Amino acid sequence: MMNLAVEAGDWGTWSASFVAIAALLYSLYQGWQQRRDQLRANELQAEASQLQQREVEAAERRALAMEETLARLVARAELAADVVSIPGSEAQGLVPAEAESRHELGSTWAVERRGKHGYVLRNVSDRSLTGVHVNTSNLPPVTRNVPEGAVVRAGESIQFLMAPAWGGPVPDEIWVSWDGQDQEVAVRLPT
Repeated sequence: MMNLAVEAGDWGTWSASFVAIAALLYSLYQGWQQRRDQLRANELQAEASQLQQREVEAAERRALAMEETLARLVARAELAADVVSIPGSEAQGLVPAEAESRHELGSTWAVERRGKHGYVLRNVSDRSLTGVHVNTSNLPPVTRNVPEGAVVRAGESIQFLMAPAWGGPVPDEIWVSWDGQDQEVAVRLPT
């Protein structure tokens, strides 16, 4: 039969094992704390980035509003100069609001291809457009960076990715809407 008595050497082994287990548990606890703290820091950083992005967008909207106001003032001044130069009978039918709406009808988009799966949505009008949104209902499952409430100045563009996957082919057109144009406009994609 075996003697289960604790000898002097066993106490050292048991105490060392206990200390090792305690150190292991403490290091696991510290690792868990560090992961939790890192997750909190990441969340705070994400919130700070979102706030900063909102501030940038708000500043951009203010700048666009000022640009549009200035453009309207210049257009009205040019229109007034044109009305003065038109003989009286022709000038009676021309109203500034009509000229402004004719100006707004020229808003259009073009899509260019960049690489295998990259596309560029370009504002080819002569004015900045806000609240630009691309409807994703007819897009394939693999799409990234599709405009959602974007601001696109005249001549500028937004790049996004679109790839056929899981039986979802790339469509022939995308549907775009923006502030002042709630009904979506179809824009053909290059082949």
